[in-house]
Amino acid sequence: MSSNKLRSAYSITESQAELGNVSRQTIYNLINAGLLKTFKIGRRRFCSDQAIRECIATLEAKEANGAEAA
Repeated sequence: MSSNKLRSAYSITESQAELGNVSRQTIYNLINAGLLKTFKIGRRRFCSDQAIRECIATLEAKEANGAEAA
């Protein structure tokens, strides 16, 4: 993650940065595909640090499995 401080929740914009500056649409595509779990506080949506790490691990595993199949 980008900073040394332990964070437990990231806004959608901060989540974009944590995932390598992907687009807002990519974040919502990951959410809609069930790859990135989120929660809401009031009207704002957040991703936990754990959810971001799990998303990355899932994407890495899919990439590795796809590379093995090729």
